[in-house]
Amino acid sequence: MKRIFFWIIMGSSLFMFSQTTKEEFIQLGLKQYNNKNYDVAIALYEKALALDSSYYTAYINRGNAYLEKQDYNKALADANKAILLNSTNAVPYNNRGLVYKFQGKYEEAILEYNKAISLNKNYYEAYVNKVRAQLETKKPEDAKITADNLKKEFPQVPDSYIVSFIYYALIKDTQNALKELDIAVNLNLKDETALDHRARYKDEIGDDKGAVDDYNKLIYLNPGLAKYYYGRSSANYDLKNYEAVIDDCKRVVTIDDNFYTAYTMLGDVYDTYGDKDKAIANYEKAITIAPTREYAYNELGKVYYAEGDYKNAVMVFNRILEKNPNIVTSLEYRADCNFKLLDYSKSIEDFSKLISLNPDKFQHFMNKANVELAAGKKTDACTNMKIGSKMVKKKLSEEYSYAHTFLFKNCRETFSAKTLKVNDLYDQAYELYVGEKKDLAIKKYDEMIKIVPDSAYLYYNRGKFKRELDQHEEAILDYKKAVQLDKKNVESWTAMAISYTYLRLYDNAINSYLEAIKADSSFALAYHNLAQVYRQENKNDKAIQYLELAVQKDPNYVVAYFSLGEVYAEIGNKEKACYNFKRAEAFGEPRARIKLLSECE
Repeated sequence: MKRIFFWIIMGSSLFMFSQTTKEEFIQLGLKQYNNKNYDVAIALYEKALALDSSYYTAYINRGNAYLEKQDYNKALADANKAILLNSTNAVPYNNRGLVYKFQGKYEEAILEYNKAISLNKNYYEAYVNKVRAQLETKKPEDAKITADNLKKEFPQVPDSYIVSFIYYALIKDTQNALKELDIAVNLNLKDETALDHRARYKDEIGDDKGAVDDYNKLIYLNPGLAKYYYGRSSANYDLKNYEAVIDDCKRVVTIDDNFYTAYTMLGDVYDTYGDKDKAIANYEKAITIAPTREYAYNELGKVYYAEGDYKNAVMVFNRILEKNPNIVTSLEYRADCNFKLLDYSKSIEDFSKLISLNPDKFQHFMNKANVELAAGKKTDACTNMKIGSKMVKKKLSEEYSYAHTFLFKNCRETFSAKTLKVNDLYDQAYELYVGEKKDLAIKKYDEMIKIVPDSAYLYYNRGKFKRELDQHEEAILDYKKAVQLDKKNVESWTAMAISYTYLRLYDNAINSYLEAIKADSSFALAYHNLAQVYRQENKNDKAIQYLELAVQKDPNYVVAYFSLGEVYAEIGNKEKACYNFKRAEAFGEPRARIKLLSECE
């Protein structure tokens, strides 16, 4: 699994001698900082301060490390000290703004960014941070004014357009974000900063071929910079050009042997190839570079896990959990490894820890129940599976179905006779449904609803069977009853809207989809389907609005990208149509490829 970082990774480590200068301590600290070894970096900055207690650069850098550790009081103290030592330097004001931002004090942060900008009109990082803070205060118009004014003041400076790019990228306006980057690049074809931003953004939005092209240009401009080869390897990884990834990452570590993510990338590729030994060697190298970063440990542990070597996997997870006992992914894998090793007590201990860290995650309760059942602790298993099942929001999910089956198989004595009767009828209805006897399944639901007349879930299921029999009017009555009992029942609102659409009652369908969105604003399907209703009514502007929201809620929603392409094609906007077909094609949508060949080539 690849990782992309948006900061510069420093060069290889230097040997430390007794004559080390304060500047050298700073450089050594930066290397540790960039590999996320923050405590080591802080110690090095303190060595610089021991040589010169008025060295404000050390306070600035140490403050950055404290920020990463989320130690905001110490970060603020260092920013204040740096300002006290040098009040005309813009950097500590910007850093003080960052402290306020992380504390949620956005208005105070903006004031600090303004101070930094007043001291240095060309301090583009402060403009970027100001734009981010303005967006956090829900004032996108202010953020746009900041970006536009900068372009007016410095119309020939690429960095002005980079600030504007970041504004558009943050509001997820990909088209305008790319346009700003194109302007920045064209203002100075040798400006590596603008080209680097464009390469990374293309990689981020799935234009991997475009990213490779830009990285090729960057490497031509500066063939000695490791991060460009790493960036190209990242794009090639998505293109599955694994040999190219290996070549580039090997070039990276030749230039900079401390480039952590190059070794993790090599580990990922060799793991994909099934070359266990090389994957292990590269993950181990990454761990020696950054012994407190969890990614390499987790990926190394997964290599052993995939091989069924659970003992070695546990040893790897132990290593990182000794440094940080609260890493959720490592705990999850270790718990499962111990379960497979039949060490139930340790597995239960890990799941208990996971529950304490995240008491709202139903999977941890359900997994713990599985281990407890295997350990012969049936009462505990039933208790935890009940807790987990109640936490599952979507009653139509596989997880809920699993919990339901577990409980009624292993914990029947904990249920009332009425509940058991409903469950048995439910199982009978399911068998009839699978056997294509939906009319008989509906009768079983009639019996269940007589026993439990206040279950939205039962009304939804009965409505589903009726809808599949094209009994839309009757299905709608069931969905209405379901949402009357549970206004947050997003599945029923959506299903009701589908039935209204079949009946061509588009206003009713629109209202139902809007209720679905109100019930769950992250439910991308509702946005997509609502857009399709607007398309039926030839309201393409509304269709585009909701399709854009669909892909915003789910960036991997392939069908929504394709639908966007279709709508833009219908209104004659070929550029945006082709752009969205390209996005759909990147996810493997075959219809998008046909559209690109027929309409965009």
